[in-house]
Amino acid sequence: MGKKKLIAALLASLLALTACGNTSQKYGASKSEGVFFTVPNSWHEISMKELSAIEAKSTASGAAERLALVKWQQAYAFSLMKLILSHIIH
Repeated sequence: MGKKKLIAALLASLLALTACGNTSQKYGASKSEGVFFTVPNSWHEISMKELSAIEAKSTASGAAERLALVKWQQAYAFSLMKLILSHIIH
């Protein structure tokens, strides 16, 4: 019985230690849409303003109609992509 308690205490300690550390992922979610996902912590979120600005420039047939149907969107990109997007918008 003593061995089981020791193992349980060690596992509880390990769990407590790992819960205190920095997470290696960012979490995106829309509870209302039932969407949950993770991306690497080094990625940066692209704002709704940036997304809308880029999408509004589309000249593809039906693009405006598709954009009007968007209920929710959340986007992330790694640093290089964030830099490229910032130059496209400005």
